Amino acid sequence: MILDARNSAVELNRRTPILIIGGGVAGITLARKLARHTRVTVLEAGGFEPEADVQSIYEGEAVGLPYSLTATRLRFLGGTSNHWGGWCGRFDDLDFRVRDWVPHSGWPIESSDIAPYYAEAADLLDLGRAEFSPAALTDDPRLAAFTANPWLDHRAFRFSLPVTRFGAKYRGELEASDTIELLLHANATELRMDEAGGRIAEVRVRTLDGRRGTIRAGTVILCCGAIENARLLLASRNQVDHGVGNAHDRVGRFFMEHPHVNLMDLLPRDMDWCYGQMALRKDGDHWFGFGLTLNEEVMRADRCLNLTAHFMNRECQAGETVTVSAMFEQAPNPDSRVTLSDAVDALGLPRVRLDWQLTELDRHSFRRAAQRIAGALGSIGLGRVRVGAWAGDDPPERIGYGSHHMGTTRMAASPRDGVVDADCRVHGLDNLYVAGSSVYATGGPINPTFTLTSLALRLADHLQGRTTGP
Repeated sequence: MILDARNSAVELNRRTPILIIGGGVAGITLARKLARHTRVTVLEAGGFEPEADVQSIYEGEAVGLPYSLTATRLRFLGGTSNHWGGWCGRFDDLDFRVRDWVPHSGWPIESSDIAPYYAEAADLLDLGRAEFSPAALTDDPRLAAFTANPWLDHRAFRFSLPVTRFGAKYRGELEASDTIELLLHANATELRMDEAGGRIAEVRVRTLDGRRGTIRAGTVILCCGAIENARLLLASRNQVDHGVGNAHDRVGRFFMEHPHVNLMDLLPRDMDWCYGQMALRKDGDHWFGFGLTLNEEVMRADRCLNLTAHFMNRECQAGETVTVSAMFEQAPNPDSRVTLSDAVDALGLPRVRLDWQLTELDRHSFRRAAQRIAGALGSIGLGRVRVGAWAGDDPPERIGYGSHHMGTTRMAASPRDGVVDADCRVHGLDNLYVAGSSVYATGGPINPTFTLTSLALRLADHLQGRTTGP
């Protein structure tokens, strides 16, 4: 059932076994799976289409590296799946481990803990299957040339094409459901704890036209994205000055993106070999492609971060250069963070202040990757390489990003190191959980959608049979 919270006939004072705040990929994934066993209420701050006054709630301050707080997020049903490019990949095993050269690295789970959910995630995201092994996907000899150099490996990506827009794809199912109540234009404005401080007793809700309500839930799950999850926790400070779940000042810290850097230009010796790397291929009815990465031994030796490099300029002709661009993992950095500004929005909530920062480890990784990949392509004899003068200290506008928000409610075994535990439960609160890429301890070198969907499916399994009424 889908209701509009602005409608005066819709009761905003409600009780529900499970309350999901956010109707994006994580929220819809959880709602669909949990609704097989219990009633679920979902709050979506927007409607079915973009609306200027709704989107303006995302306005705030960017005080670190240049960053758009409005262009990188969408506040309507389906969330950022509405501008998602459809790229999906899986984390490397390395991404979950503690690496002695990467401060604050390591998850309290391993890749094997979410691997059982890959097939289900691939189905939800219309990927065909969860096969990401380059060797299993093609035996094209043109790819073998690239990995003839011992430094390089391939990484496979699968594509959701046409891209799955969660609001559009699952709208009919949500409307027809007897166990899901989706409230549109319903903004969660405060999390209220019980007197003992060990549970969320209620969630305050408001619409932009002034309607208010209180929802009591047995279990509350935040699925608003890394910036808004942190904002809601920090802004819920009427009972505790530091905000909910923030006893150790971890909420909002470790904001991560995927820095995008143009590493070099390549003048190919043989366009056919170059196209062999750039070309998309079909696996049945579904598309996949490849990127280049440095192997684990090289990353360990160079003490650098994980990455995926792509040959751009797919339409280039003989004699033209190809840009080699890379998407990097960002080093977890507690000073890269989301805080609250003094300004307030139309709901009365403090606006966001984002201080996105990179570290010397990030810049070292950019430089070293450029050197390694240029050397590898040169040794293969693929063509002539020109590495730019970029040395990690260029103006910040030279660094792009993927609109991938991660890390502000990071997963950690101890509340001194993160916000949620291995089950995505907020440390110190029995019934508050977080889903989505804000729980990432490290970001990996791939788009976050596939992993966050797998984590949401894992969380749904964890919650089945554990939820009770409010």
